[in-house]
Amino acid sequence: MKQWTKTMIWAFFILYILTGCASKELREFKNDKDNQREIAEEIVRIGKEKYNIELTIDPDELEYNFNMGFPSIREDSLLMPVKTTGEPVYSFDAKIELDNQGDDPIKIKDFDLERSYDGLDGLGEYLIHHIYIERYAETLTELVAYDDRITITNIDINALTSYHFDDQKEKERLIKKIIEDYNSGHFTNPEMFDILYDRYVPKWDSAKQEAYLPSIRISITGTLYEGEKFDKVTMKKASAFLKNKIIQNKKFPPAQYFIHASNTLENTAEEENYLILVRKTE
Repeated sequence: MKQWTKTMIWAFFILYILTGCASKELREFKNDKDNQREIAEEIVRIGKEKYNIELTIDPDELEYNFNMGFPSIREDSLLMPVKTTGEPVYSFDAKIELDNQGDDPIKIKDFDLERSYDGLDGLGEYLIHHIYIERYAETLTELVAYDDRITITNIDINALTSYHFDDQKEKERLIKKIIEDYNSGHFTNPEMFDILYDRYVPKWDSAKQEAYLPSIRISITGTLYEGEKFDKVTMKKASAFLKNKIIQNKKFPPAQYFIHASNTLENTAEEENYLILVRKTE
């Protein structure tokens, strides 16, 4: 039985090696210094000519593009880590599509800098999230500092570019407009917050058919509350107190707040409480 188990482990290991490793041709193409330099220069050129954005790249960082399954390494593309030179710095991977068929030498087929939210498509959401956090950081920090059981677990805010566009040219136009503001330093200027928020954050959530709001998820965890066991009743009391604090303080950002209270020692369905609060723009 032990021998059979050992044989199976080795079989799976060999299968992984055979299906998960890059081909010799792809390894040689990826590690070639001239290819690395050519790819980096072309990505920088496209960024400048198409979007007027300055990009910085270390050619040595060219990497494989992995699949979720087997084979684990894609033979038809590579990824190049890229950073913007402005503030805040945005990092993403540009995709290099390859013509890698048959016995012919591997050739570069195309460059994809947008990459459907994983590339420049995600710049708008990254910048909007940045200015939103910067604008309300002090207020949200006060909330957490008030009670050490309170944790802000997630802040989610979309930009107009977070959504699918039937007209790709329209999306490219919007990305260029965002980059224009980015190059001008507007996303590091607190006085530009209201203008940028109005310009790049959606006003309507078509999926929910209601006005769009960012979402803020808050967790309250503990075992005691004001000397009482942190059960369902005291959870509701803690959540209600937090809700009133958010409502009464006009400094808190407009958002949909998801407040989750739970007992860290008794994590059962009866010991959990969820409360949703919507705070709209004053």
